[in-house]
Amino acid sequence: MTKKQTIEFVAKILGWKTDWDDGTVEFSQHSPAGNECVVSLSYKHISDIPALVNEHYEGYDPSYEAYLWLDEFGHGRNGAPDNMGDVYADMQECERMIKTLAEALNRI
Repeated sequence: MTKKQTIEFVAKILGWKTDWDDGTVEFSQHSPAGNECVVSLSYKHISDIPALVNEHYEGYDPSYEAYLWLDEFGHGRNGAPDNMGDVYADMQECERMIKTLAEALNRI
């Protein structure tokens, strides 16, 4: 199995869809509340992808991500839950999902 196939296999087991383009990869999966959790990366070598996913996880900010889904009254928009706390909890779950992906890819 190639490195790319291994990455796809591991991601698929964890529920992630993987889309490849020239020098980019996108991992996507729906959160428990139905929001799309996306990790988009540019890479030079496929072997760089595990470290790049880890960097994405390290830089992920659930507060900021929740803010993007809230309207001016603190309610979810664009399919996000209506309750601010639920939106934040969902973004924390996205963070956990990304961490799990990073840990799994770092083991290959």
